[in-house]
Amino acid sequence: MSFITSLLDSVTHFGQAVQHYEAELKNVEPGSESELKLLLECSFCYAHLQLQKGETLANEAIALAEKRKDNKRSAEGLCCKSLNQYRIGYSREAHASAERALSLFESLDDTGGIADAHWLMGTMMEVMGTGQEPYHHLKAMKAYQQLGDATGIYLARIQQASIPLLQFQLAEVIGEQEKLLAELTTPGQRHLRCYVYFELLRARFMKHEIPSLKSGMEEWKKLAEEIGNFHDYTQAKSILTECYRLQNLDEEVMQACLESIECCEKLGSEHGHSTMLLILANICYQQSQYADAVNYFGKADEIALRIDSAYKHAYALNGAGMALLKSGHFSIAQQKFETVLRESKETHDQLNLIEAHRNLAELALAQSDFNHAFHSLKNLFDIAGKEGLKVQDYGKYAQAMGKATDQTLSDAGIEPADRNTMQLENLLKYLELAQQQQSKREEANAYSTLADYYEKAGDLQQSLQYSKQYTHTYEELMNEQNNNAIAKLRMKYENEVKDREIVLLKKENEQSLLTERLRISRDLHDDMGTTLGSIGIYSDIAIDQLKKHHPDQIPELLHKIASASRLTIDRMGDLVWSLDPAHDGFENIFDRMKAFATMMLNPNEIDFAFETTGDFTAVILSMQQRKNIFLIFKEIIYNITKYAECSMVNVMLRHNPDSLQLVIEDNGKGFNIHKVDSYNGNGLKNMKARALEMNGEFDIFSECGKGSNVILKVVL
Repeated sequence: MSFITSLLDSVTHFGQAVQHYEAELKNVEPGSESELKLLLECSFCYAHLQLQKGETLANEAIALAEKRKDNKRSAEGLCCKSLNQYRIGYSREAHASAERALSLFESLDDTGGIADAHWLMGTMMEVMGTGQEPYHHLKAMKAYQQLGDATGIYLARIQQASIPLLQFQLAEVIGEQEKLLAELTTPGQRHLRCYVYFELLRARFMKHEIPSLKSGMEEWKKLAEEIGNFHDYTQAKSILTECYRLQNLDEEVMQACLESIECCEKLGSEHGHSTMLLILANICYQQSQYADAVNYFGKADEIALRIDSAYKHAYALNGAGMALLKSGHFSIAQQKFETVLRESKETHDQLNLIEAHRNLAELALAQSDFNHAFHSLKNLFDIAGKEGLKVQDYGKYAQAMGKATDQTLSDAGIEPADRNTMQLENLLKYLELAQQQQSKREEANAYSTLADYYEKAGDLQQSLQYSKQYTHTYEELMNEQNNNAIAKLRMKYENEVKDREIVLLKKENEQSLLTERLRISRDLHDDMGTTLGSIGIYSDIAIDQLKKHHPDQIPELLHKIASASRLTIDRMGDLVWSLDPAHDGFENIFDRMKAFATMMLNPNEIDFAFETTGDFTAVILSMQQRKNIFLIFKEIIYNITKYAECSMVNVMLRHNPDSLQLVIEDNGKGFNIHKVDSYNGNGLKNMKARALEMNGEFDIFSECGKGSNVILKVVL
């Protein structure tokens, strides 16, 4: 097997493979054959992730191969480099790398390498436009057959099946690719199926077969995601986005575009980024936001020029020209279209060449220049053939033909006497295709132009018939648009229903959390509280016994055990209280604060006042907020009791619309806030830390002889 096909057969997921190779590279001996092999394999996988790093690894592999004088590995490195360059949009550089690889493989008489290099050049020939596509495909096929390489033969067959795309023989391409898709059924052929989907859906997109295109696009996107092929995944998303645009599903388009642009920027894919910018430009154009369209086309063109993508450059010029045309900037638009004509001929870019002729015809019609419009449309029909034409082209061709001068028709090789017959043929074709594509708008336009045609021909009965059909179809179109609007409203309603279901689920989860909190609080109370309480009891008994028998030998340690156990029980009580969901209401905080303040202040003959301002009935604090507010309150009351030497303490709780404020004042001796060692400095630090935990603010104001004032503010 060849280098490329052996990797396609062995790698099941490109993203996971990259992670594996990156890990292996950290442990391998620098400059070894093993390192060279891993660099090549990792670079090949990166090409399918559409990241810039793949080219860097390929360059490292090439440099190492040249150092080791290993021409075969050097050529394989060039193949990896070529594939990476092509996938991120650097087509000309990719072609040059593949040519160098082919030259090395031919000097080595390496059949597998020759096959891979020809296959690579065949892949990018459509963009390069050299006209040698069949040559490279045939060469690749012959080499793969010589090797008996089944995967390689399929690669060549998929390419060959897409050659008719260049002549707009879309039905043939679709038929052949569907046959290949039916053959590729084993799990090991998923990479090949991805390649088939790319070629198949490109043809369907050009035919505007939207329903089958969308379903196929979803399958392709899913498959690409399964095998970690980000290149194909982004291609599928971009074309699916374009499907949304063609169906006027603006919200879906914008969402898909923004997601894709974010992915492309994150992964450094300029190729993907430019594609999304082109789609955004088309959306703006469709919504008549022509200045924005010109802006996005310009940004896409900047990237296209940077990565040397001739096709995207021409596409952006065509799009910007049409937006300028709609804005009335006819001369600038014409310059852009003529630039595309000239450059597309040089690069053999049939797609943009055809579009430029179409756009020049549109420009001429907008200026009522029917002679130039007919000339451009005649070129369009001669170049594009039936498969390359859009349904509107027939109507515009008939319009220009009906109003062009006899001399213009004669110069184009058409007898003026045949004008009416050819005009009617094109109008009937316009109607036929509009009906086939189920486009009510184009069908209505076709009926309208046929009514005008027969009115000028003097056949008023036929004109009246088509006028009635126009009215009926137009009414259907209006109803369809209304139905689409209703469908959007229904979708919005369904989304709102889903949102409500999510809210209900969230509430269910919250209820589960409350139940768990209650269970934990009970367990802590029953188990830990009992255990710690027993420690205190045992310590008291030991102290009593020692007092009776050995009063001078009471160990200080026992006092500490008793004190610590009571403190632990106290703190555990606070924790249990904060966990219990029954205490989520604010009235529970009032009660606990008052109880603690009374317990601490009354024995020290300190008066205590508790005041509230605002409505607290709707205030629900989180467990963390409730715990921290109460512990800060406890610390302040404790410090007042120990240090303040005051006779009065005022506590005020204020509820504002967006915040909660706790203010505690005392009339004690005060202290120097810049020297807090004498006033429990660690306690102040802890209180500030607890306030920060709640995104709150903690301030303390005090002067010697003037008491203290503490303010805690919590944003709700």
